[in-house]
Amino acid sequence: MKQKLDQLVDLTIRIAKLEPWKYLSEYDLIEVFSQNNEMVYYCSILGYSELTYGIAVFEGLDGYADFKTTFENPGPVPEDFLFGDIKCLVCFMYEEELDNDQTGLYCDELDSYIYYASMEKRFLPFALTEKEVDELLEVYDLLYKTIYHYLINDEINPDFEIGQMLRIMNNKISVSKPIPVEKEYGQMFIDDEYKEELILLDRVEEEIYVDLMYTYMPVDEELSYGKLLNPLMFYIMDENFDILELEFVPVEEEEVCFVFDIVMDYIEKNGIPKSIHCRNPYVREALKDSCEKLNIELTYDTFPDIQPDLKYMN
Repeated sequence: MKQKLDQLVDLTIRIAKLEPWKYLSEYDLIEVFSQNNEMVYYCSILGYSELTYGIAVFEGLDGYADFKTTFENPGPVPEDFLFGDIKCLVCFMYEEELDNDQTGLYCDELDSYIYYASMEKRFLPFALTEKEVDELLEVYDLLYKTIYHYLINDEINPDFEIGQMLRIMNNKISVSKPIPVEKEYGQMFIDDEYKEELILLDRVEEEIYVDLMYTYMPVDEELSYGKLLNPLMFYIMDENFDILELEFVPVEEEEVCFVFDIVMDYIEKNGIPKSIHCRNPYVREALKDSCEKLNIELTYDTFPDIQPDLKYMN
């Protein structure tokens, strides 16, 4: 493993010496096909608009959808949630060592610390597995070739503004077309029988605010998962943004199912509210059908954050 990590550092140095962040923003994707064309990766170069240099690698079309949702079309959902809800392999380069549990690899040639991490929804970033190191060795090698040829060849000129990408496939550098893909959230529906039960409930002049939020509070579940949980919190607030309900979403449960069950239970106990406000697409898809059938106004927009002492629970 150490020998492979050393090789990965060498490849990272080669890419960094090209200073790709001077020419590519985090929105300018590079599409990398594995040598056998069985897998495709979408690489984002970090550092064009901020001081943190790095590389983010998203796997497959699901990864591409994660990228587009997080970087291109975030909507009203807070950034903290977005970055807790994606799957990718990241490399960051810092001039100073980070003050946390991660260990950086100091690199004399870059005068920086290099951090590699695997990001996965519902978990805090964790160290790369050997399989992931093998993946990055192949991706970084192809990524270096792509960036190098892009910088020296004026004929390779993708229009990133319309979603074109740099592509390397079968060791050939080209420009690929935009891909129409959207992140899947799932959706919940109420049947006619349940609808008839609910419409008999009292209607109340109440507006509620419903949201999901990652707490970034490490939970040691290594015996079960081999990595630290990033607990996902679901809550309902009233018009004064006071907490009415607060639950943690179990790892094994789908977000839309959990949200639907809790909100329907709340409605059964308290009556049908005038409106429900949400800013998270999982919540929107969980409640869209029931709100339409129960004549509840469902708004998808920004609203004040949860209290800081609850947002980051230590």
